[in-house]
Amino acid sequence: MATFHRADDQIQLFVKGAHDVLLNTCEFMLNQNVACILDPPARQQIELEYAALAEQGLRGLLIASRTIPESEFDASGALFRWIEGLT
Repeated sequence: MATFHRADDQIQLFVKGAHDVLLNTCEFMLNQNVACILDPPARQQIELEYAALAEQGLRGLLIASRTIPESEFDASGALFRWIEGLT
């Protein structure tokens, strides 16, 4: 599920979904509120943490976001294209 929110001259996109699907669309992660490249070791650690949840019978959702300049955004256009390069 994705939601788009206008904030001044930007559009903030929030997406939630299954980690095994959404993680593939992420390029960055937050580490102490600083965006860092989501490298293979970090991806593997995230996968291990979701696997540990699953072993306990729990399910986790991944939440990601992206900021889009308002000048590039068309609400009547193809919105799916914005679900890439997420943090």
